[in-house]
Amino acid sequence: PDGRKARLLKPGMSLALGGIAKGYAVDQAVAAIRQVGITSALVDAGGDIYALGSPPYRDKWLVGVRDPANPKGILPKALAVANQAVATSGDYLQFGTVKGHRYSHILDPRTGRPVEKMASVTVVAPDATTADAYATAASVLGPQKAIEFGESRRGVEMLVIYRKDGRLVQLRTSGFARMEVVPKKED
Repeated sequence: PDGRKARLLKPGMSLALGGIAKGYAVDQAVAAIRQVGITSALVDAGGDIYALGSPPYRDKWLVGVRDPANPKGILPKALAVANQAVATSGDYLQFGTVKGHRYSHILDPRTGRPVEKMASVTVVAPDATTADAYATAASVLGPQKAIEFGESRRGVEMLVIYRKDGRLVQLRTSGFARMEVVPKKED
């Protein structure tokens, strides 16, 4: 009733905030940093990132995107961002294996089953809570609907990497490529 409370109406219901918790923590850290007058910082909470301002001698921060085909590596192009958040959800680090089949940790709330085919969704948004929530939500939608969702959100860009015929395929919202840069050796 007062906008700050929620009630779960059925016995056994529970609420997990894992889909936005890291993003929210990043936003709270950025607010605290801004409050003391800091205008340039890169805040990272386990891959949910906010690029405040820009680094010394550059226009934008360069943020790497993990490669789902090689989770210890990053994609060849980094994201050039300033005053934006970046978050990625994917199945390349958190998954379970049952009888040789790999299952994502992201569940489709419509079916209660693990999401399939979506390797990762990277979202750039005005704040980390939004980026974190949209990355998880888009993972459930499937590749094309995820891109449509991203295109319909102002200030949001998305990279979707999914499995098709045994290979990884990438889709981007219309503005995502403008942020991608190939880092130079000195970066």
